[in-house]
Amino acid sequence: MASFLKLINGVPTSVAPYNESDYFVSIVTANTPIYLPNGGSFQDTSAKDILIIMNKRVVEVTRDFTVNGAGPNYTSIKFIYDLPPFSVINFIKGI
Repeated sequence: MASFLKLINGVPTSVAPYNESDYFVSIVTANTPIYLPNGGSFQDTSAKDILIIMNKRVVEVTRDFTVNGAGPNYTSIKFIYDLPPFSVINFIKGI
């Protein structure tokens, strides 16, 4: 997959786009770790470098989910509420 240049802290950096989804048939209870598909990760505890969308709604760190694990590469999140059946979560980086 092609990469593109993005300014990060004023420095041009090569970034590979990441756009993956997870589909959950049953209820996912609150505080269950949800891992980013295909080895995805993000580097900021405030999740500034990744866009997370659940059921076509952008979700926010602290209001909807917490970052799980230890840095510098975080690989999972935990929602603070139960997810309904048939939830779709999109993880997008590099936009």
